[in-house]
Amino acid sequence: MKAIILLCSIMLICQSAAAENSAITYSLEDVIAYGLKNNSRIRSSRTDIDIETSGLHSAQADRMPRLDLGGGVTKYKYPTPVTPIYGSPTSGIVFPEFDRTLYDAGVTFVLPLYRGGRLDRGVAIAELRKSIAEDLFRMDRQELVYNLTSMYYKILQIEKLKQANDESVKQLEAHKKNVELFFKAGTVPKVELLKTETELAHARQSALITKNALESAYELLKTFMGVEEMSTKITLTGEAGVD
Repeated sequence: MKAIILLCSIMLICQSAAAENSAITYSLEDVIAYGLKNNSRIRSSRTDIDIETSGLHSAQADRMPRLDLGGGVTKYKYPTPVTPIYGSPTSGIVFPEFDRTLYDAGVTFVLPLYRGGRLDRGVAIAELRKSIAEDLFRMDRQELVYNLTSMYYKILQIEKLKQANDESVKQLEAHKKNVELFFKAGTVPKVELLKTETELAHARQSALITKNALESAYELLKTFMGVEEMSTKITLTGEAGVD
């Protein structure tokens, strides 16, 4: 039984590790579509349009007739007359009934006739606010598409540069081994070995800088896309300058 539990635990750990190491691949169209759907600024702009649309409907409704229904319940500590008391018992008027709980209900009909043009101006202002919200949404959308496209091709360029730097490091490492052999054999001076080591150190530094720049670019792209889990790994398809 313990062996089965241990085996299941190992399988779960392996599956979790595989899920963490797996990366989702996006094309440029996928990046733009994901960003337009999940970017927080775009979602906020859509919400602003919905809010202004509701405000426009409210302003338009103010010009329409309105029928209101109302009701309520009032509870008193002591008995209270259900209807107002008037007159005098000596004149033969009967006192109203008393109760501690009183109910009331009513219907109100409102018909706007003239309010100095405020209703029409309210509708015009609401339409303008909605139009502004729509314009801002289009601007945010275009800006996001531009940023996503720029970051997409920038990442592809950095990946190409990283490949070149990694290849340069490998070549210099192989060259260093040859120079070390020649130096031990006495066919090259020590200055040649020092020169090779310096070139290799510079190449490794360039490769590290490129790697860090690539990671930062991917993080910025995920921010533009609206990826909630920043630990999610993504890769891109295509070549630099070509989709």
